[in-house]
Amino acid sequence: MRKTNLFLSSMLATSMVATLSTTQVCAAPSYPLGVTVEANTNPAWDADYVATFAFQDEDAKDAVKVNVKGGFQFYKESETTSYQAFGDNSGIPCYDAYEYEDGMYAASSNVQTGDMDFYQMSEIGDDLFELTMPLPANQYFYAYYIEYSDGTTADRVIDPANIPEKNVDSDAGWSLFYVGNGETAGQEYIYPSSCAQGNVEYVPYSAIDGTTQYLGVYTPAGYDPAKTYKTIYVSHGGGGNEVEWMTIGSVPNIMDNLIGAGEVAEAIVVTMDNQYFGWDYDLTLPNVLDYVIPKIEADYSVSHEEADRAFCGLSMGSMTTNEMMKRNPGEFGYFGAFSGGNSDLDPANFDGAALNEASLYFTAGTVDIAYNNTMGISTLDYLGALDDLGVNYDFDLKLGGHDWYVWRDSLTTFVKDYLWNKEIPAATKNDNQAGAQMNDPAKQETVQTTTQAAQTTQSGIIETADGAMVGLYLAGLVLGLGGLYLTVKKAKA
Repeated sequence: MRKTNLFLSSMLATSMVATLSTTQVCAAPSYPLGVTVEANTNPAWDADYVATFAFQDEDAKDAVKVNVKGGFQFYKESETTSYQAFGDNSGIPCYDAYEYEDGMYAASSNVQTGDMDFYQMSEIGDDLFELTMPLPANQYFYAYYIEYSDGTTADRVIDPANIPEKNVDSDAGWSLFYVGNGETAGQEYIYPSSCAQGNVEYVPYSAIDGTTQYLGVYTPAGYDPAKTYKTIYVSHGGGGNEVEWMTIGSVPNIMDNLIGAGEVAEAIVVTMDNQYFGWDYDLTLPNVLDYVIPKIEADYSVSHEEADRAFCGLSMGSMTTNEMMKRNPGEFGYFGAFSGGNSDLDPANFDGAALNEASLYFTAGTVDIAYNNTMGISTLDYLGALDDLGVNYDFDLKLGGHDWYVWRDSLTTFVKDYLWNKEIPAATKNDNQAGAQMNDPAKQETVQTTTQAAQTTQSGIIETADGAMVGLYLAGLVLGLGGLYLTVKKAKA
């Protein structure tokens, strides 16, 4: 079921300034466990908000240091134009949250290190730690990294006060929280909608190998079996699962807001677990076509027309999208490939005429390992091959890295500006617009606290552009999984 953050009307709080390298001891905790978001009142910080992390370590061992690590790296657009994936980016500054200035954009890794920065928390009580940092509006992910007095460590500990939504053993792999109300370009639609909200459920199905797997299914508010809905099939990336797009990817909020604003026809969104098949296209693609789609068409009131289906994905899911459009171009009317390409450049394997019957949309981030590189398998070559075939496509270079900042923005643009040319019945569109109201763009003055039932979990590699993701990228290359995650800036032919 859907989960939303808890908004509290007011909270008294003391101000604490934290840095990456110093520890300040306070007399008593001042915030509840989890993350509390407030309007920024510190004139030394440019960000509109501050987020305070409060963590109580429950391990029997003595915690001596706790760091926060997450999507808290920032860049200036003017300073990233020379970015070269896996190249020399030593001249590109990466700024921490305390150095944030208006106009910067967030990314999930530091191009200098290929990893995320550590933010050291202050110990304010026995195994109780706190940290306040300024942040601009967005949805962020984070986890804790703990050092104990006996020399042992615990890495990527999910916040026990902010457990991510789970389906069986699948989740986003990080704790999540929202900041602001849509002030950041590209992230305007990711927040819980003030319009009617749809529903998310995880449904079992029998996969191509006979096992029981799960699909995430978003249905619009007021889903009516008497209506016929369009469908969007969405793939995660390497190490991901069916839950990611529904949580860290903000699919339900994006769809609620776009449908409520009359920007897209009502549609059902389906997510799947392609990681289970090891990205073997001979399993993944027929599983989608012969098992996932028939399941959805049997259980939900959706169109069976190819033109009413869209397929998109991120990173390895983007590569899957490109393989799908190469092998089965007529099965979908729309394809969206976010941060990914394809290594097969043989024109004999493409049907250019069939591809021109579909709408193709590509994206990558300005500091994205998939954007451009020197490994000889970039999507510069891939899209060049499409050019040689006379295939039309659009490409957008988004602000961000190989991360969810880019992918949420990409999905929003794909749905809003490409799908079905906004073929929305006039009565439905007008009805939605009459009740539509995006989140108030004014600064969030109330206190937002993220707390959930206590539990600590660990998960496998997920798509956030940290060191593990780079390792997965390279491993995918070695295994011959295809043209790995690369795109290029190219205008539509």
